[in-house]
Amino acid sequence: MSDGLGYGKIKCREEAAPSAVNEKGVIRDCEVPLQHGTFFVSFYHFDIPMPPGGSFVDSDGKQEKTLGFTIWVQNAGNIDSTVKDKIRELVSAIQVRK
Repeated sequence: MSDGLGYGKIKCREEAAPSAVNEKGVIRDCEVPLQHGTFFVSFYHFDIPMPPGGSFVDSDGKQEKTLGFTIWVQNAGNIDSTVKDKIRELVSAIQVRK
C-alpha cells in the first residue's frame, strides 16, 4: 500500500499470543507510513471447529470442518500503543464456548 506511494516500508512484528481458542495464536502488529501520519493495525487470526449442526460449503462444494476468524484493530495517528493494547485485550477475552 504505502510502498507504491513512496512513504516508506510497511513494518510488521509478530508476537506469540495463545488464547482459549488457539494455543499457537500469533498477533501481528503493523505500521504503515502514509503521507500525513502512520497507520497502525494489529491482527489476530484463529480457527474453531464447526459447531454441531453447523455447515458451511466452500467455493469447491466441500464442507468445511472449521470456521476462521480474523480480528483487527486499527488507528491512524501517531500512537501505536492503543492498537497493541486493544488487540491483546480482545485476545485475552476470547473464550471457548461450552
